[in-house]
Amino acid sequence: MDKSTYEIRLAQWTKIVEECSRRPSGMTVTKWTEEHGIGIKSYYYWQRKVRRAMAQLMHPQLPSVVPEQQVTFAEIQCPPSQSPSENLELFKPDAVLRKGDVLIGISNSVSDTLLRAILENISHAG
Repeated sequence: MDKSTYEIRLAQWTKIVEECSRRPSGMTVTKWTEEHGIGIKSYYYWQRKVRRAMAQLMHPQLPSVVPEQQVTFAEIQCPPSQSPSENLELFKPDAVLRKGDVLIGISNSVSDTLLRAILENISHAG
């Protein structure tokens, strides 16, 4: 899509998003989009595009795409007296990911960055 086509569509999407934001109190986005013949997935796609464009206008120094971060891992050996499952019993994780022989316990306090890195890299484990 060339720049002028994108700008025209962005203007149309902005108008729709603004109209939806002025919908009557108590009316859901789903109901508003149904009444206006707009698919809910299309609406949220347009809203995301409008928000990104607005963020880029307000903060032009920010990159439009977040650069990929380098993540490294180190294997931590369990003490001989404890198996990984015994360590999890002490830890009390809020979620457990298992792939093959790999078992990962995660607490609710895990950072978004760490969780994203774990999920992206678990496919390489086991």
